[in-house]
Amino acid sequence: MMTPNHSVAPAPRITVKLPVTLTFEESSTTAKGISENMSETGVLVLTSRKEPEGAIAKLSFQTFDATAEVRWAATVEGDVRLGMKFVYIDERGREFVHRFSEYLRDHGYAQ
Repeated sequence: MMTPNHSVAPAPRITVKLPVTLTFEESSTTAKGISENMSETGVLVLTSRKEPEGAIAKLSFQTFDATAEVRWAATVEGDVRLGMKFVYIDERGREFVHRFSEYLRDHGYAQ
């Protein structure tokens, strides 16, 4: 399990709603979800399955795949939200997220 580095500022996020399938390594369970926002370092996923901090999941989006670690989980108004940090992201995913980061910088949303 990774140790959080609280001295690093969070990466700029942009709202992006994408369907995602989460496959959790340890429990071998699968859940459907939708991303709420994304950055170069992670994603917030709305789903029905709450997993413990440190759980690793393969994330399958329509156009790319990634592996991410659950950094936090919360239930809000009956919905489970998982804050996930990317551990691995394929080339298409890196390009997708990079374009969002450029958009944020180009439009004054990021410093």
